[in-house]
This record gives sequence, structure tokens and C-alpha cells, in this order.
Amino acid sequence: MTASDSRPRLAYEDREFLESKPSTAEPKNADKQLSGADRKNLEKARREAERKRSRLEQLYQKHEISSEAYKKGEEEYKSAIEKYRSAVNSGR
Repeated sequence: MTASDSRPRLAYEDREFLESKPSTAEPKNADKQLSGADRKNLEKARREAERKRSRLEQLYQKHEISSEAYKKGEEEYKSAIEKYRSAVNSGR
């Protein structure tokens, strides 16, 4: 048995998997593709979604809303953030 045969097969498979995996990193100039007004509008929408989520959390912790209303609000927040991220990543 040679030294290369004594290495665990799993390490090789992990390295092979990582090397073949497509990069999910964002391009460094993604924001430069957006106009200033578009970026500003996207950030405004993101901040509004964050404010709504924060208010939702406060109401839920004070037991002023039901868990169903909280879950609905969380889904709306997730949807808004997904829209924001896809717009920013696409360089719309």
C-alpha cells in the first residue's frame, strides 16, 4: 500500500465535489449594474420589510397577535426579502 492509498477516500470525494460545484458567489460589481434610483427603491423596500418584521415580532412577544398572524407576517417578510435579493443579484 502506498502513501496515496492510505488516505481516506472520503477526503478525495469531498475535494472532487467542492471543485466541481459551481460558484455561488455574487459578482463584485452587481450593484454597479443597478441605477442609483433602482438601488434606492430596493433598499427602501427592504427597510420597510424589516420595520414590519420588527413590529410583528414585538406584537407577537407581547401576545397581541395570534401565532397564525405571526406566521403569515413572517411569510410576507420572507417573500419581500427574496424579491429584494433576486433583484440585487440579477442587477436589475
